[in-house]
Amino acid sequence: MQKVGEKMETCLQPLWELLREPMFRIVETNNESGSISLAEKQRAAANSKRTIDLFFAHLKDRIGEKHQKNLKPKHIGIFENALENFADKSVAGVREGAKKAKASSYNCHLCAVCRNCAANFYDSIQTRRIVEKKLPYELKKYFTEFPQMYYYQLRMDEDNERKNLQDSFLLLKGFSSSTPTIYSATFNAECFGGGLYINYNGTGIVIDPGIGFVNSMHKHGIYIRDIHFVIVTHDHYDHNADAEAISSLLYDYNSYNKRRCRILKDVFKLDNVKAHEIQWIVDTSTANKLNGKIAPVKELKTYADENEKEISKDVQGIRLSALKTNHIKNGESYSLIMRLLYGNKWFEIGYTSDTPYFPKLPAFFHKTDLLVFHVSDLYRKDVKGIKDKSNHLGYNGSIKLLKDVNAKLVIASEFCCTNGDFRMDFMKSIVNEIIKDKDISFLPGEIGLKICMPKSEIECSLCKRRTTVKEIKVISPTIPFGKIVYACRQCAQSVL
Repeated sequence: MQKVGEKMETCLQPLWELLREPMFRIVETNNESGSISLAEKQRAAANSKRTIDLFFAHLKDRIGEKHQKNLKPKHIGIFENALENFADKSVAGVREGAKKAKASSYNCHLCAVCRNCAANFYDSIQTRRIVEKKLPYELKKYFTEFPQMYYYQLRMDEDNERKNLQDSFLLLKGFSSSTPTIYSATFNAECFGGGLYINYNGTGIVIDPGIGFVNSMHKHGIYIRDIHFVIVTHDHYDHNADAEAISSLLYDYNSYNKRRCRILKDVFKLDNVKAHEIQWIVDTSTANKLNGKIAPVKELKTYADENEKEISKDVQGIRLSALKTNHIKNGESYSLIMRLLYGNKWFEIGYTSDTPYFPKLPAFFHKTDLLVFHVSDLYRKDVKGIKDKSNHLGYNGSIKLLKDVNAKLVIASEFCCTNGDFRMDFMKSIVNEIIKDKDISFLPGEIGLKICMPKSEIECSLCKRRTTVKEIKVISPTIPFGKIVYACRQCAQSVL
């Protein structure tokens, strides 16, 4: 609640702003083009009356039945009566009505803090001191349109995909490094990077929002209100390029709601609409880069050294731990484990992010239920087993990792396809290497892959039905860098 004496917007101030232009047309004797006709003044009076009716109708819808009694103050009724009788009493009647309304307005008590805005407005009508430059005809429509955030919130409330986010894992990661930028420019086609989205019991967690993440999240029913945490594992633009975009969207969302709700705040003793907050857990370099642009910030290193802890004191059932990796020379990079509590069992998600293979890695991910590992590009020496990649898992590092973990489902992600789209061929080759040692459920990653927790059911890309990973058919893209489709048995039969 606002403290007594603090300056605040009053309830009716926005109404006076809406009425300024038509009142200007009524009380002024001429404009840039000459005198204003009586017919024009009468139309302005009628428009003013409609504006008042719409203002209070909208206010009535927003505050609910409990607070609707005596919503419209007496002075508004007096002024409306003068506008309704414009045809009989003309401008003099409006000015007289404003005089009577002003006298009544001192007993209004509708606003939480009265700054005499009603009295000042009515006084300006009596004295013809309404200073109002006429809007250019070409710009009038702009000021009558709803702001973009209005439509954003409307879409957010209506999006059917959003209603099915709870307890889901969405892979929104496509390609890594500069692949999206180069491919999009070269072939004039969409190609995104992105990140991960996890929803646990309504709490939304974004991990490594890289190139195009915000675009992809909206396409898959995720909006700013569905994000409560953002985690960044290291300072590379394919992992944090859209972090600032998320922060800017959050600012616009909260600013719009603050303006929209200022009429209701305190005035009708309704609960204030709290600003939506996002907590940031990031590496030190990303924290420095986004200093002043994101808040509040917690450094990821506090979860390192397998120091598992609650992701936040305000959220129960989510634990996070990090393992420092060797991806960046003289810099920070981390792999992650997130544990989610369902009943009395933990569902564990492992995420390698970008890292070369090293002995601690498989031990860190030994018990994960779902493991997302990053491949990057393929080198000939790496594939032939001569020399592992130094900064990424690549081919041989992926095999070493998968042979030593017991994950029920693994997803290969972040392909840097410098020489072409090798995702499906990589999957077949890796499965052939691993299948000799263990039975493993393996999927190539694609933007839109949705896994429903805690059963690890896969959502069919076509009919949206959930099914087991054993029943999912992975359908190759029709063109290089195209969309991989995850189809249930029924849909696969109709497609193939």
